[in-house]
Amino acid sequence: FFDQVGPDNVTQKYLVAPGVDKLKWLDQQGRRMTHVNYRWAKDRSDLTQLALFNGVGVESWENVWGAFNGFTPRDAAELKRTSLLLRWLGRWEFIQGYDDWEPHTPAVQVSSATSVIAQNYSKGWQKTPEASCNASGTWDGFVSVDECLAKCEASQECQGVAIARLGFNGQYDCSLQSSVADCEYPSYGDTYTRQTPPAVPTNNGIYGSMFVRSGGHCVFTVVNRAYRHSSASLNLTRCPAAGPGAVVYDLYRGQQMNASSGQLALELVDRGMAAVLVLGAGWELQVSATELDEVLQASQALDQTGPVEKLSREWKYLEQKLQGMRDSERYTAAPTGMVEIPRTTFRFLTAGVELEAGCDRTEDELNICCSNAPCDTGDNTCSCGIASADEWGVDFQFPFDSRPKRYHARNITVGPVFLDKHLVTKLDYARYLNSSGYSPKDSTRFLFDWDNGTLPAGREDEPVVYVGIEEARAYCEWAGKRLPHSYEWQLAAQGGDGRPYPWGSAPPTSETTPVLSPGPALAPLPRVGSLPAGNSPFNVSDLVGFVWQYTDEFRDSHDRAVLVKGSGNYHPPQVSAAYPASLTFLNWYFPPALEVNKHNKYFLMSPSFERAGTLGFRCAADHAKGLPGPYHYEDADVQELMV
Repeated sequence: FFDQVGPDNVTQKYLVAPGVDKLKWLDQQGRRMTHVNYRWAKDRSDLTQLALFNGVGVESWENVWGAFNGFTPRDAAELKRTSLLLRWLGRWEFIQGYDDWEPHTPAVQVSSATSVIAQNYSKGWQKTPEASCNASGTWDGFVSVDECLAKCEASQECQGVAIARLGFNGQYDCSLQSSVADCEYPSYGDTYTRQTPPAVPTNNGIYGSMFVRSGGHCVFTVVNRAYRHSSASLNLTRCPAAGPGAVVYDLYRGQQMNASSGQLALELVDRGMAAVLVLGAGWELQVSATELDEVLQASQALDQTGPVEKLSREWKYLEQKLQGMRDSERYTAAPTGMVEIPRTTFRFLTAGVELEAGCDRTEDELNICCSNAPCDTGDNTCSCGIASADEWGVDFQFPFDSRPKRYHARNITVGPVFLDKHLVTKLDYARYLNSSGYSPKDSTRFLFDWDNGTLPAGREDEPVVYVGIEEARAYCEWAGKRLPHSYEWQLAAQGGDGRPYPWGSAPPTSETTPVLSPGPALAPLPRVGSLPAGNSPFNVSDLVGFVWQYTDEFRDSHDRAVLVKGSGNYHPPQVSAAYPASLTFLNWYFPPALEVNKHNKYFLMSPSFERAGTLGFRCAADHAKGLPGPYHYEDADVQELMV
């Protein structure tokens, strides 16, 4: 969009005056379709308004790299209306294959504005997340939030500041604003405004486009960019088809309108939209009357569900639930090949290594947030969480968490419990197949590295991979066991002293972990037990650097995901001589988590999707004196409060 790129030369700015799609403007036949995508915004009104104004598509991305950033009820209703109209208008060559397009058309004339933009305004500084102010300001470099506010207080012209949350080491890009009317960076920034209420935006926030298709028929798309009701007048005579015999429709409400004077009064609610169709005489020969009636009826049905302005704009976290596990058989002594993990109260601290959705440096105890980006070409270790507020519900929600978040910390009691000393091997799994007769209904990628279902000779002691989570559970149940919880796995890996690696605090070496494989092909997996120097205090082996390992499953109303621990030995560089590309901000391949107090999130969609050459498992078994299911832990913090 013209003049709409942020200081990072990547992020889209959303000003009050809508940007004009460059490709659409240069190629008005509409042979290229832009899709507006605003994945981390909690207020999606910028998204739908920019799409309607430009007659372009919308990518309603809610499931974003491990976090669910859902539409609010208001935004969801607006998207339904907008997508209905855009599809119909595109099919009948109003916004694609048209004759003319007049963005920011003078046919839209602002008549009045009511109420005040500022809401919930208080004395001093008012923080408004997701809406930082206009392009009239200048970006003054990386400073702390307090320093940015102090700069504004020292300036008579400054009415507010925009602070981009893509920062490092507590430093953020600061912009002093002479007006707080227009918006840029609503997805990645916060606005702090002074005590004086914001000014009314230019043009009262009302903007429109006129699209003209063959035959002179027109559609006007109008948006109210302000957070208050406004009125506008639409000069229909600017449309070539306007005049005797023309008919006018309010597409948003599905109603025919009386516009014999050539002027049409529009009332737009806060952040509201309108689409007005003008069809000249003989239009039935160019536009299907049946399909027009269908879209009008569909709009009427949506309108009858109630006024969109009555719907909530409140964004909410999507609650998750840890899926419990049934007790396995209970044992008084360690079964063959298993290690007893004694009853231990410890600080369970773990954090997800996902790249996006917020990494709060104020709580970054494990140094997950970015501090060294951008990456050097070929650096396959440059994977870190983009520094910003952890406020989108990334990662998981344990029973002791108030919401989904990246960091999880709790004093809990675990054990006694038994854990497999080694990862389940190919030979172990072959014995299970021979005993159980298991054969998947969908065999896609099942045991993909075997020879047509036959165990490859000489690879019996490699970890078994290419099995889905239900297949891993079935194996453990056959063996009288279950999958381990993440906190059981972590206790077995680090003991009670909080060490980052099973062997201690020293960085990994070739004696403790397999050599990292840069790809592009998967390297052969090392034999289990081949690196005893990497064993844990409880003498558990193969914990990190071999394969990612299944632990707990979490669910919400949309998704299933499993918390995977241990990290694999495969991590290709983002760019290399074999795959040349420009300098990249991060290595976007599935980030590693060699430290035992880190983990990643793997979506569960189908067995064929879950089967990966980098994903394996080990089993746990319940002790006769162990804690009961379904979670097999006690909350030591709660018990301490009760005492």
